Amino acid sequence: MNHEQSNIVKSNELNFINYIVKDNDTLIDIVSRYGINREIIYKYNDKDNLNKLYSGQIVRIPNCVVKDINPTSYIVKKDDTINEIVEKYSTSWEKIYEKNKNIIGKDPNIIKPGQILNI
Repeated sequence: MNHEQSNIVKSNELNFINYIVKDNDTLIDIVSRYGINREIIYKYNDKDNLNKLYSGQIVRIPNCVVKDINPTSYIVKKDDTINEIVEKYSTSWEKIYEKNKNIIGKDPNIIKPGQILNI
C-alpha cells in the first residue's frame, strides 16, 4: 500500500475515504466537496446518522465515485504530522495551513486521519 492510500479502507471490493466531520459541516458541504450526490452517501452509511452530523463523525465515501480530488491533495493518515507532510511536498506549514484553515481548524499542528489537505 503506498503512502497516499493508507487512509483508504478496503471493503467489499470498494475503496472508501473516511471523511471526518468538522464543526458546522453539513451533508451538502460534504457532497459538494467530493462532487457526489446524497444517495451515494446514504447507500454506504446509516442514513439516520446523517440527518444530524456531529464533529468527529466518520462518513464513508466510496473512492470510485469521487470526481474531483486534486492530484495535489493529501489524505492524512494515522500518526501523520504537519512537518512530515511539509517535508514530503517541499513546502511550508504556513502554505498548507493557509490553504486548509477550514479543514484543519484553529491549531495548525493538529491534523486528523481522513482529512484531505490541499498542498
